Amino acid sequence: PLESAIPLVALPRRSCPSSLGASICDMQHLVFYSAKAAFHNVVLDWTSCSSRGDGRHLLSVQLHRPGRRARDTKEKAEDHERWRLQVTAEGGARGAALEEFVVAPSDFGSAREMGADSVVASRLVRADPPNGSLPLRNADEVRGAVVLIERGGGQFVNVIRSAQDAGALAVVIADSREGPLFLMSTELGSSGDEVALPAVLLSLSDSMLLLQRAGGSLTASIAADGVFMQTYRQLRGSRSVRPVRLRQRDEMAWRVTFHGEGHQGFQGPYREAMSALCQELLSPRLPLFVPCANSANSLADNRDKYIPRPSATSPEHLDMYFFVGQVMGVAMRTRNLLSLDLPSLVWKQLAGVELDEGDLRATDYSCWSTLQFRDEDGQAITQQCFEELFSIPFTACLTDGTEVPLLPDGESVPVTYERREEYRSLVIKARLEEGARQMASMRAGLCSVVPEPLLGLMSWEELERRVCGSPEVDIASLKRHTRYRCGVVEGSAHVKMFWEVLDEFSQAERRLFLRFAWGRERLPLESDYTEQSEMKMFPSDRGDGDSVLPEAETCFFIIKLPRYRNKELMHRNLLSAITACREINY
Repeated sequence: PLESAIPLVALPRRSCPSSLGASICDMQHLVFYSAKAAFHNVVLDWTSCSSRGDGRHLLSVQLHRPGRRARDTKEKAEDHERWRLQVTAEGGARGAALEEFVVAPSDFGSAREMGADSVVASRLVRADPPNGSLPLRNADEVRGAVVLIERGGGQFVNVIRSAQDAGALAVVIADSREGPLFLMSTELGSSGDEVALPAVLLSLSDSMLLLQRAGGSLTASIAADGVFMQTYRQLRGSRSVRPVRLRQRDEMAWRVTFHGEGHQGFQGPYREAMSALCQELLSPRLPLFVPCANSANSLADNRDKYIPRPSATSPEHLDMYFFVGQVMGVAMRTRNLLSLDLPSLVWKQLAGVELDEGDLRATDYSCWSTLQFRDEDGQAITQQCFEELFSIPFTACLTDGTEVPLLPDGESVPVTYERREEYRSLVIKARLEEGARQMASMRAGLCSVVPEPLLGLMSWEELERRVCGSPEVDIASLKRHTRYRCGVVEGSAHVKMFWEVLDEFSQAERRLFLRFAWGRERLPLESDYTEQSEMKMFPSDRGDGDSVLPEAETCFFIIKLPRYRNKELMHRNLLSAITACREINY
């Protein structure tokens, strides 16, 4: 057994001071878990798929960051750049889409400048005339709507400008020709800069389907795929890659290219993409995770935690959860930790640990407290008080507001004082299992990249640290793992000011600094530091003027720091650099 390989020292309490006994206990704990972490690393190394160190055998992921225009006139709407057009019945349930189509944006106007968090939504109206060749006769109907125009009425920019003049909110061009999607561009002599509304192109086959539906009352929403969806479509789409190719033990599981952004190497873009992917996962933009009830109610602990959305059970959603699990496995193998704030309820299910009532309390204290059936003094509630306070059926409200019956026809079965414990058990069971299908998919994805028996050797806390590390940025740890180059020395005045400023930064600002300098938001585990994960500090290439901002090379974790005259300048310029820089250009 692993324990037998670790020397343990047992000193009787009466033979040494309590502080010495506690120190030895801490030392035993540290040695044990260090050895255990080393064993986990050996297993991951042994089961990895090596890329032979040159990166040529790695998968390639092409990303287009929403909000950027094409820099190359020959740039086409490749697989990595896809937007979505979602059509719903007016007055229908939120998110209950009739159809979702893949579309390509125009390369002029504001379409390609929409951020990943932006959605344009309004009623869908057909243009009159249908191809927009003349000024629109139904301008009153088009105003404030998403207008559907058939291709063939003239240059794209002129047709879309005509819809803009009529007050349209957005334009969908229905293609009339067979062929792949492409970026709609302007003709010679027209820049299209005066077009200020988003416009997208729909393929011929999808156009025929949408035109059949366009006679009813429909709502259309246009949104750009962010980093997560672009990565998912390339690695889990029609060209779904074999999980063995994700079992990389190198720093990257795939190579990332951000189109239109200058970068040297691939490590920096990879880390930046993983940070952006995590950020999108926990945003309302994707339907996969929602804040736990404690967050929504601003109550008790874990207000920063997210859990799988209970209603996200479609085949596509479950496949996305599978991919999330694969990304977690990739993080374990590549040591690129993920910025995901998930509670014990998630990590226990991933590790195969049974849930208990405490996990409900940790995510929905209000529900757990109600199920105790106690008064303000903590005493068990009487039957009279129960009947006065509780008039509820056998149903449970899940985290995303979905209400489910706990018994057949539970909506019409009242909860009585005699059946309160039955109700309590059923609610706890329903709430703990509300994301069971999603968690099963995530665990399956994780086990496709990491050996399942290895998870059985980890506690859920160890699994969380392996995937996400600590959300707290420890400046002392970063300082221990910093190397100084080209004449920069640790005792320099500007270096001392730099560390003092970082110490004064909030945790959010520290994470911004890490993302600026390294493309990720969390430090490695102490056992996982390598030469590549140590920060290198260089002098500035652009001098030491008061207005010169720090620079970074995220591929190599390099920070180039000017010698500022005082601490105020250091604080101001460093904060400006980490908050203003959102692109990889060096």
